[in-house]
Amino acid sequence: MTQKKKKSPAGKSPDIRKRILNKTFIDKAYLAIRKILRVYGLDPDMFDRLSKHQRQMFMLVETEAPKFKVAEGCRVPRQLVTLVNNYTHHFIRNNCYGNPEIGLTYLELITFGITFYTQVLSLHKADDCNFPPEQMQIVDTIAEKFIAANFYESLTAVGTYIRRAVQMISKVNFRIYGYDWHVPVFVGQGRFLSTVTLYSEESESIYFTYKGQKHKAFRVKAGRIITTPSTGACIDEEDVTFSSREDHKEKKLDIYIQSHALQRIKERVDIFPAHRRNFYVMDTLLYMHRVEFNSQNQGMFECYHDDVLFGYYPYIIRGNKLFVLTFLPIISPETPRGESFVYLLGLQKQDMIYLGMDKLSFFLTVDFTQIPELFQALTHLGLYSLVNYASEDLLPFERDPQKTLRVKRFFENAQPQQM
Repeated sequence: MTQKKKKSPAGKSPDIRKRILNKTFIDKAYLAIRKILRVYGLDPDMFDRLSKHQRQMFMLVETEAPKFKVAEGCRVPRQLVTLVNNYTHHFIRNNCYGNPEIGLTYLELITFGITFYTQVLSLHKADDCNFPPEQMQIVDTIAEKFIAANFYESLTAVGTYIRRAVQMISKVNFRIYGYDWHVPVFVGQGRFLSTVTLYSEESESIYFTYKGQKHKAFRVKAGRIITTPSTGACIDEEDVTFSSREDHKEKKLDIYIQSHALQRIKERVDIFPAHRRNFYVMDTLLYMHRVEFNSQNQGMFECYHDDVLFGYYPYIIRGNKLFVLTFLPIISPETPRGESFVYLLGLQKQDMIYLGMDKLSFFLTVDFTQIPELFQALTHLGLYSLVNYASEDLLPFERDPQKTLRVKRFFENAQPQQM
């Protein structure tokens, strides 16, 4: 004989019924909501002035942590999906929104926070809510605070980290990735689904002529970001030319980078793992264009992050296109700061290569306090910040006594210029 299934009490779904009985889940939701109220400048005790049944209405529906999937027709290898997923989840679990002393993690904000916000707004707008006036006033106060603060802007940092993650896995000479974040979609049984969809598109390349030879270059572009479609990097011509003329017509230049530059980046930006290097070296070409000129009026973009300089991108202009030719070390004799550096220390290019100055790891492995001339030159040119650069993305480097000794002996035998 087939046994009949018992009905859930009060018409509740099995999942919600399970949560009513799951004290751990209720306690987590309750603590998260109190943190949210504090972060938004509200008294957390106001939530306790609601009845137990009213509080449960806000705590029984769950928004899941973001799930990552690949858009139909797009190509994103599984290991890259896993990388973006892990990178994002590490951030949301270990970083707080608002006052860190309150301890509201982004994970709590995405899960319990979105649920709380959605239900508060739903009750606030409802015409037939059966809350007594005193409790309704509490709901309205919370809703008005959420609306004034634009609740979803609190998730901007998470979106920024996902954008950073897709830039890490993008390769301008192979494939560009982007994402869209759907928050939230109600899927029944007391659950909201938060989905990050990854998109891909193949690289775009052309050939250009430089010094009588053809070279291949790739379009510098960013993949889709939320609802913004894929966009190519561009810059006003007047911002990248040494002299501005009154008759100069406003013209946008599309930015390309040639294969040689990508190889030099790989060799010289050796302080980050490969996928994280993609972000650090391409972000400035995509969004933050700072241009300098050397004594020969050669223009070049600065490659930097958090105002710490990593190197330079010299370029040429052909028609309505700008081509990045290579990647130069910070103190290369051809760069604006490198010209001053070699003058101050009386160095030759081959000396710098011998000492390893053409790689960023030089700045993290040499103990400059033992080499006063070098310490003073770097400080004088505003480059010492790289020595103390701290980033969670850095490879593990330590001061190398043998390398320090070799550089120290070199300068002891050299005759640097007086500063």
